[in-house]
Amino acid sequence: MAKLPPKPKQDYSLNYRVKQKDGQWGNIKRAYGEWIGLDQVQKQINMLIRAYPRDIEISFGKDGMLLDYDGKEIESPMIFEKR
Repeated sequence: MAKLPPKPKQDYSLNYRVKQKDGQWGNIKRAYGEWIGLDQVQKQINMLIRAYPRDIEISFGKDGMLLDYDGKEIESPMIFEKR
């Protein structure tokens, strides 16, 4: 029997959704990763912001907490508005 690959570590989550042309939020895209450091997560957030021309909502979660760009606990996802 073939051996399954090991499951990736899920030390943190970085979920996002993009505002559609009609003004409604699109479906949530979920991503998980192994914790390397806050710098790595900030690079991923910046990459997401640059990748989409519309407003984007990003949820960064670690250890059961919702965190902001600087790693401080918050109560709702971050929203980055494009002007």
